Order: sequence, then C-alpha cells, then structure tokens
Amino acid sequence: MKSWNKQQWIAHISEYTASRRSIQSLNIDNIDLSMVDFSELIANGVSAVNTNLEAAIFMHTSLLDCDFSRANLRNTNFSYADMADCQFDDAYLNAANMSHSKMNVSMCVKTCFDQANLENTELIGSSFNFSTFRFANLTGTVAKQASFANTDLTGASLRNGNFDNADFTNSILKDVDWTGAKIKNAIFDLGVVERIFEK
Repeated sequence: MKSWNKQQWIAHISEYTASRRSIQSLNIDNIDLSMVDFSELIANGVSAVNTNLEAAIFMHTSLLDCDFSRANLRNTNFSYADMADCQFDDAYLNAANMSHSKMNVSMCVKTCFDQANLENTELIGSSFNFSTFRFANLTGTVAKQASFANTDLTGASLRNGNFDNADFTNSILKDVDWTGAKIKNAIFDLGVVERIFEK
C-alpha cells in the first residue's frame, strides 16, 4: 500500500475517473478518504478495509469484488452505483443514500444500515444476516433471494418491495411497513406471515 497523504490519493483516483479507466486491485485499507468524490469510478478488487469514507460520494460507480469490511460509510452517497460480489461485513452505512443502486450477490454481515435510504435498490441474492436496518427506507427495493436472518428491521419501510424467496427467520420486524410488498415463498418464523396480513 502506498504511503500517500489524502490529497495524493485523491489525485491518483481522479486520474482514473477522468479517463474512465478501471482501477484494479487497489489497497486503500485504514486510510482517511472521508468526503472524497469517487463518482463514476470503475473498480475491481479494491480493498477498503477499516477505511474512513464518511460522507464520500460513490454516485454512478461500478464496483466489483470490492471489500469494505469495517469501513466507516456513514452518510455516503451510493445512489445509482452498481455493486456486485462486494463485502461490507461490520461496516457502518448509517444514513447512507443508496437509492436506485445495485448491491447484488454481496455479503453484509453485522452491517449497520440504520436510517439509510435504499429506495428502489436491487439487493438480489445478498446476505444481510445479523445486520440492522432500523428505520431504513427500502421502499420499492428488489431483494429476491436475499437473507435477512437475525436482522433488526424495526420501523423499516418495505413498501412495494419484492422480497420473494427472502429469508427473515429470527429477525426483529416490529413496526415494519409491508404495504404492497411481495413475499412469495419468503421464510418467516411461525405465525409472522399471519400477523403481517392482519394489518
């Protein structure tokens, strides 16, 4: 890993975004890159473990096989980003804006999405086990075959989302808004589905 300061990292990354070239296998672990604009970045195999990316901008980025484990991603803007096969274990995405983004086939174990905006996102086949989505907005989200096992969704909005074949076993679903949500073949604890349709 290069021992650059923050401005040098910004200049290096800007070269790639300006030319639309893809960054391959870059290591930015344990670096402070808060409030940096990564918009339209194309990256494959980037490691950002324990990196401070608070309030950074990732709009319209393409991120493949990237590792954001334990990263500080509070208040980041991932809107319209396309992420696949990425890892966000133990990361903090509190109040992040992820609207209209894709986070498919990704691992987000023990990840915090509290008060995050995931409106109209794609979360197909991703794992969110043991994570928290307290008061998060998942309106219109497509999360088919995703796993929310042992997850806290207290106060979250799942309105008009598609959660077919998703796994909600052992999850906290207090005050969740299921209005218009699709849950065909989704897995719940005994008696939960009946309570959802009672409302």
